[in-house]
Amino acid sequence: MEKLCKICWFYLILSIFFISCDTEPMGTAEPEKIFRVIYNGNGNTEGTVPVDENLYAAGDTFSPKPGAYGADLKKDGMNFSCWIVDNVAHVERPFVDVGDGIYWVNMGSIITIGENNVELIARYIPTF
Repeated sequence: MEKLCKICWFYLILSIFFISCDTEPMGTAEPEKIFRVIYNGNGNTEGTVPVDENLYAAGDTFSPKPGAYGADLKKDGMNFSCWIVDNVAHVERPFVDVGDGIYWVNMGSIITIGENNVELIARYIPTF
């Protein structure tokens, strides 16, 4: 009987060891990171700055929304030109690639979300 108890204890301890080594504790999976696209009027004195209510994951793509081109944005006698963006994974069809990861983008651009929120900053040109 004593030998049977030792064998039972051995298997009990062994099974606990394998169960604890073989399974991941519940709730330890890292949640997916969620990012936002934020439009910044850059001190606009006229017009409405677009708002994007969507939530994005890294690798998702977006284009500045139709109507989000900012055509009605103005700043002290200057007209909206395009959006300035950096800190993104990739930009397809940028209006201008300024360098150092900075792009000027418009509605035709396709932006890939990186590991951060994306801020589109309004750029203005003088009115002639």
